[in-house]
Amino acid sequence: MKTSGKKLFAAVLAGIIMLSATAYAETISEIQDKIEQSKQQRSQNEQEIENIEGQQQEVLEEKEVLDQQITQIQQNIDEIEQVIEESDAQISVKNEELQQAQEHLDEANDQFKQRVKSMYMNGNISYLEILFGAESFSDLLTRVNMLKYIVDNDNKIIAEIADDKSTIEEAKNVIEEQKQQQEAAKGLQVEEKERMQESVDRKQELMESLENDKDKLQQEQEKLKASEDAMMREMDRIEAEERAKEQASQSSASSNSTSVPRGTGVMAW
Repeated sequence: MKTSGKKLFAAVLAGIIMLSATAYAETISEIQDKIEQSKQQRSQNEQEIENIEGQQQEVLEEKEVLDQQITQIQQNIDEIEQVIEESDAQISVKNEELQQAQEHLDEANDQFKQRVKSMYMNGNISYLEILFGAESFSDLLTRVNMLKYIVDNDNKIIAEIADDKSTIEEAKNVIEEQKQQQEAAKGLQVEEKERMQESVDRKQELMESLENDKDKLQQEQEKLKASEDAMMREMDRIEAEERAKEQASQSSASSNSTSVPRGTGVMAW
């Protein structure tokens, strides 16, 4: 009877240990599977992060090239604007010269008209009086030459002033034409700069999008790592509990073994 009780106790104890070991093994296996899945996911995320960083580097290099081109274009625009400002200053000077030339021309014309008017209409002296007032043929020639000189000189002055005015107008027209060309070139440069700036803006938006994706992956990495650490601690806890159970079972078995009454015969055990 005592032998049967011992056998029953041993069987029950073995069954408990087997059930506990099975449950422990299944739990540990499940946790290990989850940890392995988490590590695989972190590995994939890490690869995606590396890909994103590679894309960021490419976009950054492209953006730097565009920024350099924009800087060069802005320098061109600044130079063109300086040329336009100089052209405006030259045009302003030419306008002043034209105004002065026109004033001189008007003054010379007025003087010429006044002189002619005085000679022919309002004055007491006319060409004929001057000519007939000559005392000799030589004096007549002198007077004729003098009158011719006055008229020719007036005409020459008027012609010179008119030529100067024409030259100034031509120079002004050349400057204005050059200014228009510079303004057209500036317009093209501004358009090119705007197109490049749009490209830079798109690159910047792409950089921000990539950075957001990278941040999300890094946050997921942190969560996965924290989950793995928690599962590792759970495994440690379960293992500690299992060791405690095994020690308790071994202690109980040892206690029951020592408390069984022994006989005096060789088959007492």
